[in-house]
Amino acid sequence: MEPLISTSIKTLTDFLPGIEEKIKQKNLSNAFVSVIAAQTEVPFISSLNNSIKLFERSFYFEQPNKKFAVLGLDEAVSISENGEGRFAVTDKKIKEIKSTFINNWKNLDKKHIPLFLGGMKFTPEHADVDWQDFNDSSWFVPEIMLLKHAHNNFLFVNFYFSVNSSKEALVKRFQSKLEKLLKENPQNSNPPVPKVFKSDGNTPKDKKKWKNLVSDVLEKIEEKQVDKVVLSRKVEMLLSEELNLDYVMEKFRNNYPECYLFVFHRGK
Repeated sequence: MEPLISTSIKTLTDFLPGIEEKIKQKNLSNAFVSVIAAQTEVPFISSLNNSIKLFERSFYFEQPNKKFAVLGLDEAVSISENGEGRFAVTDKKIKEIKSTFINNWKNLDKKHIPLFLGGMKFTPEHADVDWQDFNDSSWFVPEIMLLKHAHNNFLFVNFYFSVNSSKEALVKRFQSKLEKLLKENPQNSNPPVPKVFKSDGNTPKDKKKWKNLVSDVLEKIEEKQVDKVVLSRKVEMLLSEELNLDYVMEKFRNNYPECYLFVFHRGK
């Protein structure tokens, strides 16, 4: 077993008896638990492309210029809602989970731990077939979370736990997941760059229309007609082979260091 896995499993194993005591003290039937299982200066997030193929659900977010990144894999808890009331219902469910929350975060700046990952659709009444695998509001707490902040890297494990839970089964489950994530998977350091066979939405006319739209919006903001506008455009490409996400994110990271980069994966 790799040192990182053995360290993480030992931290989890040592923390479990204390959770039982806290559940009894709070008179709860169960609690939602988050454990910082490992901390190191060695980056955890090495192969985003591979991680997304290995797990059912994943979310990646990065701010390159702030040296901040988070990768969440599989779901310990999920909150999915539809319709106009999605904000209020989601907020209520998060508060319910927080009321039973137990963690070992005492020495960490909690402002930099984004436990719930996901997103909401701007306009639920205009459902797009491209997003049919996602609810109008789709959030989850990952079972495994890798967090990079400055020069520190943290590995979290998150789960529900009750006094009747099997500690042995829980430890075994996370050991299996960590082995799957951290096992050696030789990656091609120079993945092939796909050829573009066909592209829709990226002609010179499309680009000019987009630039004009951005200019119009900036003008309206400057004139204080509006405070904020969210613009988007879709470009569809037919490629010669599967796109390598590590290659794509590295390009974004280098070319747009001040932008928010994310990958949100569920289903297809």
